[in-house]
Amino acid sequence: MGNCLADRSKFPILFEKKEKLILESTYRQLVSMHPQSRKHDRLFEENFESLFPENPKLGVAIHWFMIQYQNDKLPVTYQTFLKIIECLILGRSENDGLRNLTRIHTLLMIISLFGTTELQYYLVNTDLIEISYLQTMEFVTSFQKMMIGRKQINEIPAKSLVDAVFLKSSGCIRVDKLCQKFSTNMPLLDQIIKDYFEAKLLNKQTKSQLVGLLQPSYILNMEWTSLLKLIFTQTEMRSCSKLHLLYSTNVNQKDFEQLSHILDQNDQPTLTAILIEDGGKEYVLGGLSNSKWNDDGQPGGTKDDLIFQIIPTFQVYLSQLDKYASRPQYNYLNSKNKDLKLGLGFGGEMGKEFRIFINQDLINIYVREFDKTYEKGLLGSKPVFQTKIKVLEIWALEQTRGHTHMKDFMKEQQDDSIDFVDAYEPQFKLDEDISSFQSGIYEFEEKQEFMEKADSSQWDAGSNDSDRGFDQIVVVNGDGQTSNEIIVRGKSQDKKDAFQQATKVDTIQQSTKGDVFENETVQNQNQKLQSSNFDKAYVVTSGTFGQNSNWDAGDSTNNNDQYQIKSMKFGQTISKDLDVITEEMKESTNTQC
Repeated sequence: MGNCLADRSKFPILFEKKEKLILESTYRQLVSMHPQSRKHDRLFEENFESLFPENPKLGVAIHWFMIQYQNDKLPVTYQTFLKIIECLILGRSENDGLRNLTRIHTLLMIISLFGTTELQYYLVNTDLIEISYLQTMEFVTSFQKMMIGRKQINEIPAKSLVDAVFLKSSGCIRVDKLCQKFSTNMPLLDQIIKDYFEAKLLNKQTKSQLVGLLQPSYILNMEWTSLLKLIFTQTEMRSCSKLHLLYSTNVNQKDFEQLSHILDQNDQPTLTAILIEDGGKEYVLGGLSNSKWNDDGQPGGTKDDLIFQIIPTFQVYLSQLDKYASRPQYNYLNSKNKDLKLGLGFGGEMGKEFRIFINQDLINIYVREFDKTYEKGLLGSKPVFQTKIKVLEIWALEQTRGHTHMKDFMKEQQDDSIDFVDAYEPQFKLDEDISSFQSGIYEFEEKQEFMEKADSSQWDAGSNDSDRGFDQIVVVNGDGQTSNEIIVRGKSQDKKDAFQQATKVDTIQQSTKGDVFENETVQNQNQKLQSSNFDKAYVVTSGTFGQNSNWDAGDSTNNNDQYQIKSMKFGQTISKDLDVITEEMKESTNTQC
């Protein structure tokens, strides 16, 4: 029979041949992880718990679903594994009982039917499948763990969403109806599930959908921002990768003129979050503005703006057309015209009848159930009330830079005659533990000694700053052998000129594994070196020498994968990840490193 599992597949599979080979390899790796699975050449519960360490309960539920689908009470076979994974990755199948199942519907069925022994019956009668409150909580926390990648998460955001779903239901909800609700209100969720299982089983690198908080927040966290991105898809939140704090009553003074100036100078979309207390119960409400605020007392914003409540239940109110409204007022800001109402607001029309209005003292807030700009709905315990603000935060939405955005950004830098490397590349910071910086090609201490000698003896204090620096180059010859060289600007100009003719760094790769962002870049080689000694050359680091003993390299921002050198002698910036160089070496030399 042989060992090729793909050859034994006698059922319709929609995966391409390459994908089936990868899945076969993944299956083999899972089988080899536990003695019992190796003995029977099948998958047990422990295999799935190992596959999903951030969510082992999901792994157990998937294992149970596969066992019941086989209908023989034996461990999971490769054929069953392939059929169910096909629904989660491709969102379709041609196998019995699995036709027309989307990714969201499949995941909902896996969670809602966990523990049942009548799966075959429910696969024929899918309209009879119901899901409970707790099972819906499990579903929401599952896709949040997919996005965040943590086993332990804050469940308050999930509870807020599920409470809203079950607000008008006293029992269970039909799975097909809930699937339709999630698919309509969270169109990005289907892609989240696809990316997650592709990364797990096909080893594909997928784009992160996380929205990072660049500063601490009293109101928001990663669980909240993941839901906001999934639900606010009609707004600029859909392409947001980071939130930058513009104003907070916990950080800034309660100065309305200062807040107005900050908003008036900001060109990015904003998210306003307000924590209030009404009737002894806390509420979080706010609004999302897709365009710039104008401090002119006139109705502002766009039709894609919205207002919301996220605590205690998740409610979103979109803009609407009111035939009696003279002019929609999506947002309002006025600190200058004393003939008009001074403050910040959402909804209403022409400086009045606001849905949410924050007084100029930044203490008092007025909230209504309805207005002529946004959909009707409660934003608190009562239709109309006035209370005090506990915390006010306003965040700027920083957009994800894809390939198209990156090209536009590079063109802007060229038009402004700004060197792209210097303009875009942040200064890396090194802690006392520098093992993550060392590439294995050279030792950091040797380099530092070289820098000190160069700084003390080779530089003229009156020379141009751009010439007082260094470039470290990794050279890869045709045989795949590497060598490392540090070129001092001005002292080895001929060699540096030769290198600059050989390669041109068009973009810089910056990659962080935390909650912040990831940008992909490309290094294009314009022409080959004329010398036969070189095949490819990479600028690994570059920097400048300091003359002042109190010189400080950069700011004090501390991110997980972003380091800063603080040295009396030199500063440096990393311009290409050595892991990327290794991968390109593999491709160019056809060797395995």
